[in-house]
Amino acid sequence: MNAAFPDALRGKYQCYTEADLGVLRATGFDHDFADVQTGVANFTSEGVTVNGVVFKAAPAVKK
Repeated sequence: MNAAFPDALRGKYQCYTEADLGVLRATGFDHDFADVQTGVANFTSEGVTVNGVVFKAAPAVKK
């Protein structure tokens, strides 16, 4: 999805970010990161486990 960033949100939310992973990679961390679409799909289907606790996305609310 390559939708344009809404003008109403400019200046209120970050529209682009790119991390410098140099320091992280220098520690030996060599895992790949998921793109946004994959990360969101994984979170909404599998959830995220932190310290043994699974957090899952809430189901969509129908209007």
